[in-house]
Amino acid sequence: MPGGHFPGIVAKLWKLRRDNMTFRVYAHDLIEENKWRAVRYGLDGKLIDFGKQQELPARELIREMIEWFIGDVVDELGSRKEIEYAYHILQEGSSADRQLATFERTGDLKAVVDQLIQETSEGVVS
Repeated sequence: MPGGHFPGIVAKLWKLRRDNMTFRVYAHDLIEENKWRAVRYGLDGKLIDFGKQQELPARELIREMIEWFIGDVVDELGSRKEIEYAYHILQEGSSADRQLATFERTGDLKAVVDQLIQETSEGVVS
């Protein structure tokens, strides 16, 4: 996710602490399970919503985190542009999704590298 998200989470946690509000703490093993699922299945996978005690689509949980958890600090941090890009990724897929699609289409790792070079250049050149 773009860099604007983590400051939003940190800002939200700071506000909770400042206001003497608590936040649920889950076992390290549960967090690791969701990390593994995220790495293995990406945006199309399911993560465990510990509060609801059920698996839900990763995209749904990410949207919920953005809207419910950090929604009130996004504009304070000037991170609206980054949040809009996160929604774009949720809708259109990530770089990893594009890389896999290129490899499936071409069967050529060089084509994947060429695509990465092109995308990186587009992000750097004004």
